[in-house]
Amino acid sequence: MVTDFNCGMNTMMVKDSRNRVYKTGHKIDYTPKLVKFNEDLLPPSKVDQVMCGKQHYVVLDKDNNLHTVGNIFKEKAENTHDGFSVYDGDQLFDGNKIKQLSMEYEIYGALVQDA
Repeated sequence: MVTDFNCGMNTMMVKDSRNRVYKTGHKIDYTPKLVKFNEDLLPPSKVDQVMCGKQHYVVLDKDNNLHTVGNIFKEKAENTHDGFSVYDGDQLFDGNKIKQLSMEYEIYGALVQDA
């Protein structure tokens, strides 16, 4: 059962009831493809939100980390897995907790709560 999904112009991500994440939208992913995250970096129980933009995918985990595909941040990623770069949301947003992400075309935003 689908519990969360988000569509960009050319992309889509879906989270199911078992917190598995699927992506689709580019030539190589016309059929939804299960993303096989490194479970040490992102176990299914930690998946919080999924978001996509024109050519970008983002998964926010419950530890305030962002797992991204595409050039969203100028900072160097802390880690990578299955094509996703991992960024520490605490460092990116001065210790504030990410409550909601927004991606439209090439415009990105985050609603954060003061720490």
